[in-house]
Amino acid sequence: MEKVDITISTINYNITEKLHRCIDSFLDTYKDDNSFTYEWYIIDNNSQDADFNETIEKYSKYPHLKFIKRDDNLGLAVLNTILDEVKGRYWLFLDPDTWQYGEPIPKLIEFMDSHPEVGIASAMQYTPHKNPLLYYSTHYSISKVFFIGTSIGSIVDKYLLFNKMQRIHFPWNREQETFNKTTEVDQVSFACTLERMKLLKEDGYVIDPDFSFIFNDVDLCKRVKDKDYKVMIVPSAKIIHDHSSAYKKTKMLWKRKITIKAQIKYFHKYHKYRVLLLKLVLFFDLVLLIITKPFWRRKKIRKNLFLFQLYQILN
Repeated sequence: MEKVDITISTINYNITEKLHRCIDSFLDTYKDDNSFTYEWYIIDNNSQDADFNETIEKYSKYPHLKFIKRDDNLGLAVLNTILDEVKGRYWLFLDPDTWQYGEPIPKLIEFMDSHPEVGIASAMQYTPHKNPLLYYSTHYSISKVFFIGTSIGSIVDKYLLFNKMQRIHFPWNREQETFNKTTEVDQVSFACTLERMKLLKEDGYVIDPDFSFIFNDVDLCKRVKDKDYKVMIVPSAKIIHDHSSAYKKTKMLWKRKITIKAQIKYFHKYHKYRVLLLKLVLFFDLVLLIITKPFWRRKKIRKNLFLFQLYQILN
């Protein structure tokens, strides 16, 4: 099988217009660039915002672009369906709501080629207004769930610890100068991220199906770190990221539910002796939310969420 430098994957769900901008930006940036070879899988997870067949037709003259139109939505786990056929030395995760800022991809490849101890290299993300988007954090722990993910924990951190735990777990609260040099972190997002293909082949899957819609970047970075490889931010590689365009469109109740499930599954996978403690933290946070949050006015939502989280905690 003929090898290429990178296999690129981009998954679209209801942001087809931004997907076109992503593709156009890539093709315009690298049209005369022979520094790397690639294959690009562009997968549509049953979007309803446009006819994906028109997208396929629009870019039909580009042989390196491989379009897949699905009639279901598997989230990022859809990438598992192409693992056996991809040919890249590296796998590049490229979000559909990104566009090129300079030429980040050759810089990521060069960095990975010269740093065999690195398993994942991420471009530095910027907002459309060119402000740094420091979406990097520590691994998930009971401390992180409590102080960052619960109401009472956030209050304790803000008023008693003066946001100490925020600064520990989320580097976007540190000085930006920290990221002016190549920096090792625990976790990056998939906006423009290069991973060693051999690590994915070893696992036998790209995305753990338990984290199809959320926590997939959390899980993947943890898997790489557990293999004693580093996860690095490469500031010379820059990408514009119109952050979470598709995720913003989903309902808040659905987000809450999948976050609860993912947290519990993550702890079952990596910290199974702390699952009970996690469930207690989530349960008391839910009780506090239902009692105090004016947002949860509708009784049906309150009841459904309470029963859902109670079921997750008891099982």
